[in-house]
Amino acid sequence: LAALSVVQKDLALLPEESRILVRGAIDRIRNIANNLNVLIFNSKPAFTSHSCYFAYIRAFLATLRSSVFELAKVSRLIFGAIKEEKKA
Repeated sequence: LAALSVVQKDLALLPEESRILVRGAIDRIRNIANNLNVLIFNSKPAFTSHSCYFAYIRAFLATLRSSVFELAKVSRLIFGAIKEEKKA
């Protein structure tokens, strides 16, 4: 996130459309990180059985997997915008 904040400060070099796209992508990455942080560190579920525990783990892994896919998609958007700008 710190690296993305540095990148976000240098967006003036990009055209307005690319800046909006990259800013939105960075905001989505921040939201994903915040959601994972809450899920990992702030949830204290009380498990009544092993099946409840495994259901929680499955839900966590599904959230993690979708977050990784979202991060990959957002990264492609950011680097695509930067690559297009370098061509121009």
